[in-house]
Amino acid sequence: TGIVKALRDLGHDDPSVFLQGIVHIQMEPVWGGQADSAGPLRSACAMSLAGCSLPRAEILRALVGLTGDALAPVRSDAFLAISQFPGTDTELILRTKALAGDNSPEVVGQCFTSLLGLAPKESLPFVSGFLARRGDLAMEAASALGSCPEPGAIELLEQHYASESDAELRRAILLSLAGSRLEQARDFLVAVVKNGRERDAVHARDALKSSRFREVLESIDS
Repeated sequence: TGIVKALRDLGHDDPSVFLQGIVHIQMEPVWGGQADSAGPLRSACAMSLAGCSLPRAEILRALVGLTGDALAPVRSDAFLAISQFPGTDTELILRTKALAGDNSPEVVGQCFTSLLGLAPKESLPFVSGFLARRGDLAMEAASALGSCPEPGAIELLEQHYASESDAELRRAILLSLAGSRLEQARDFLVAVVKNGRERDAVHARDALKSSRFREVLESIDS
């Protein structure tokens, strides 16, 4: 893995080593059986392919093949690597995976984040639609929207928060706003601290403590 990252940092342009590494599996003995230890290598090779002069279609074919990897972190990195190639086809790949789901919610979460990075305005309605599904996917959607730099993402979270009855999802929405750099998110959290229900106010305060706007708590408490 270290060698692959070094080659990438040096601008290595020959894709052959990365194409070999992306399919490499190395089973190692572990307690109770065997485990594949080459996941980080496959991930590193996936990210390295983005800098090669190989035709875009060939790189995407290789990366799509990795989206079915047995290891969830590798699948996530495969979709992250795919997002390095903007285009309608890329967006459709990410949307299709999000709709199909995954045994590991964080893989779908990566698809949400990548979509909001590639085409934020077009992807906001799609990602926010998962808030209504509750459970892990709703949590992942909230997290992705909270870190999105588009003001519309914060508006969608505010709207859903106002009508959401599930306490855990309300908490997730408040905590997701801690990742935003927009003052709009700060203002909403401050309003919940001042005027929200007691439990919500506590969660909003926790979100502000972990955000870049934590100093605002001093003015609230003074």
